[in-house]
Amino acid sequence: MKNLRLFAFSLVALFLGSFLFVACQREDSQPQVQEADFGDASTALHSARKVEYIVSRFYAQADEATIKMINAAYLQLSPEEVEKFIDLDFQRRIKAGEEAKMTALHRDYRKELNQYGLKHFNKTFNNLAQEELKAAHEAVMLDQKYASVGSGNLPGGRTQACTYWYPSGSIQIANIGVSNWQNPNEWALTGEYSFCYAGKPCQTDCDYLFRSRNYNRYYYSAYLWHTTPSSQNVLNWGGCSPCFLPSRRISVGTTEEYLQYGAGKDRVNVNYGFFPVNFGKEVIVKLTVR
Repeated sequence: MKNLRLFAFSLVALFLGSFLFVACQREDSQPQVQEADFGDASTALHSARKVEYIVSRFYAQADEATIKMINAAYLQLSPEEVEKFIDLDFQRRIKAGEEAKMTALHRDYRKELNQYGLKHFNKTFNNLAQEELKAAHEAVMLDQKYASVGSGNLPGGRTQACTYWYPSGSIQIANIGVSNWQNPNEWALTGEYSFCYAGKPCQTDCDYLFRSRNYNRYYYSAYLWHTTPSSQNVLNWGGCSPCFLPSRRISVGTTEEYLQYGAGKDRVNVNYGFFPVNFGKEVIVKLTVR
């Protein structure tokens, strides 16, 4: 009976490995992802190796087929594998030279998010719906050890360094456009803002506001797009389709303009810790001719 179960498991593993390979081949106009990227089927399903592989690719620029494959595997991690992902990513960040104290806080933040999600929603943190993530984020950030990253509350529920921002529209997450406007100097993180919409009360929490560098007004900034599994995960949190972010285009004289867009602070923090500028390095603007 034991041998029969092992044989059945091997067949399932082989089928899943083949499915990932075939699915990646079907991506139109994208380089094919080789099955060797995940190794053979038994290696792909071996928990430790699988998590190590996802961590190594999660923040790396890749073609769209690879990005989709990595994110699909990331969302399917078990609670134990998510804990392993958090620990391995902490080690990766330390080796990359990120500031040790803040990186350790991010590790703890993720672990507490995960515990909260499992306890209250029976979901790992990476599978929480947007409102569930918001609730988990607010609960975890009440811990005084996170005060150094701006969690201290001011009267009325507003958080520190949070000012008003009024978007004039929304920008879609889409792979369309005549030009990819990836900033050589990256997106500038303008700060933490409370988004306000016409006819509605302003948010009581903070989100992040990013600003592009100037571009010629011959073009029109029409779309945002991701370059890594991590940035795709933030921009498409919860599998939204289509996805939009609040935005505003600002004219600079008669020949140039720049784009501002806002991103949910809790969604960015989940993947980039308390270094949100790193998110801006992995997002591009799609420009179209006016």
